[in-house]
Amino acid sequence: MRFLTLISSFFFFWNITLFAQIDSLTNRLLTVDENQQNEIKIKLGRAYLLSDLSETKRLSHEVINSVNSDTELAAQANDLLGRYYFYSSKLDSAALHFDLARSYHAAHGNKDKEASIGISLGSVYLRAGQYTDASETLLSSASYFQSIDDEINLSKCYSNLAAAMAEIGNLKEAIEYNESAIQMMKTHNMSNVLMIALPNLATQYFQNGDSALAIKTYIDAESLASEADNKRSLALIYNNLGELYQGRGEINTAKDYINRSISLKKGMGQIKGLEEAYYNLGLIEQTAGNSSKALLYYDQAMESMVGIGQIKIMRALSQVHENLGNLNASLSYERRASALDQELNLAKLNEELNDMTQKYESIQKDNEILQLSSQNRQLEISKIKNRSWGIIATVGLLGSLGILYFLILSNRRKQYILQQKHIDQLKRKDEEIIEKMIMSQEAERNRIASDLHDSLGSKLATLKRFIEGLIDQHNLKPKAINLADESYQELRSISHSINSGVLTDKGLIPAIERMAENVTHSRAIKIKLSNQNMSKRLPAFKEIQIFRILQEIITNAIKHSNGDELKIKVSENGKHLNIEVLDNGKGFDLKKAKRGIGLRSIEQRLQSINADSDIKSNPKGTIYQINVPV
Repeated sequence: MRFLTLISSFFFFWNITLFAQIDSLTNRLLTVDENQQNEIKIKLGRAYLLSDLSETKRLSHEVINSVNSDTELAAQANDLLGRYYFYSSKLDSAALHFDLARSYHAAHGNKDKEASIGISLGSVYLRAGQYTDASETLLSSASYFQSIDDEINLSKCYSNLAAAMAEIGNLKEAIEYNESAIQMMKTHNMSNVLMIALPNLATQYFQNGDSALAIKTYIDAESLASEADNKRSLALIYNNLGELYQGRGEINTAKDYINRSISLKKGMGQIKGLEEAYYNLGLIEQTAGNSSKALLYYDQAMESMVGIGQIKIMRALSQVHENLGNLNASLSYERRASALDQELNLAKLNEELNDMTQKYESIQKDNEILQLSSQNRQLEISKIKNRSWGIIATVGLLGSLGILYFLILSNRRKQYILQQKHIDQLKRKDEEIIEKMIMSQEAERNRIASDLHDSLGSKLATLKRFIEGLIDQHNLKPKAINLADESYQELRSISHSINSGVLTDKGLIPAIERMAENVTHSRAIKIKLSNQNMSKRLPAFKEIQIFRILQEIITNAIKHSNGDELKIKVSENGKHLNIEVLDNGKGFDLKKAKRGIGLRSIEQRLQSINADSDIKSNPKGTIYQINVPV
């Protein structure tokens, strides 16, 4: 059961009159000096948070670009940008600007503002799932507000701390923080925030096993939201009450609350959240054995459900159709669910790989900066040496000054050598980071491939055996068996493709041999491997990169060459490993060839191991020559 949660007690409680002042403030911009203009732009930016976020961003940047970075106005502009990026769900940027604003106030002893922005920063960390950072930041602000008896801001800190504790499974502390926060909110009549904190506390009571207290707290929240005519909060409260009663087996009460939630959301034109409500109604009907009604609700849920939620509903639809005897539809939904599940997993993997690539490129850029810095130091030393020789020529007769110069130069040379050693250490550290990153990437490939093959693969095989044992109806049995078999073979293919990198555990040559055997067996192209004299192992990082380069070359040959044979020759001459890949395809024009993702990937991998390559192509085939220092 997944409760829909209200947004945690965040920090934006703006005076609505600011919105009415936009025109007035805009007109005042034309009549005041530059410093006053910046102050008015900050006020306008706050007002626009309620109506036009792009204006908030524009005005904040204008202020930052026109004032010194170490000023109160710059801090206020960074605070506004943090809010803009939070509302835009760009959490890294939000954290950056909040941290800039908080650092300014910390440096200038503005403890009130430092602690207030700490609530904002803690809320960003909370939304980003960085619960340790969120807790540390919020506790720091809470400590300050407690010391000055500021219960309004302290209650906001506690409310967000409760959310962080709940997320990491510490329900006891979450409830304690929330109860303390709610008591302070009631004391100061903070009804707007109570409508958020009470449902969150109710959810935590339920998760902690106290459904009776959870219902009582939801009812209190409902009363408060009804009094304020806050339909958005009421819709979420009704949905959660419906799920709670559903979990208690009180079906009629559950259906009543869920339908009230749907009615409110439709009245507000709010589509988000309807899919969960319809899914819950479908689940209730399915549990009661009303498959036809369940089917209607699941179909409605599918209209707006996305991502992982779609997989859940597709599998529910598959089960309902099976109960109704619609085997074709049941298999279709199960197949769609499996395909989407696979697609989402691969998308997540690609996202992780892209993130690793960006980190790798960042490390490369840092290396370039280090090299440039080293070159600048060498140039500076060269200039110092030239100036020193001029001095010696001028005062050559003064031996004591000559000795002094020699000592200075010797000291500078020692400093330069130490600097070079430091730079070399940084380079080696960067190389270690890159190698660990690649090894982590390969380990993740292995894990995903194993999960696909061992878990889903065994289920598909079991499904095939189960279908074979069924009594055939409407000639569906052969089709179902073929479908299960095709799915299993496709899964094996994907698993082997992802897993191929880990073959380098036994060495580069055995990995290439296995890949050549698999490709040749698939009849995509015939591959012959010739290993002339390579016997020793290379570092794992290099072997993986070389293997991936060969994979990319073979893939290109299969896709574009139209050849039927490919030869790989490997040889070693002491300092270099030489690899030659030849195909008998139609070749291509090197000048006109587009540098697609494949070629760029090859270039990046070559660069990472300090290797170089040469490509020759004509109508009789293409030759790749790769030289790797060993």
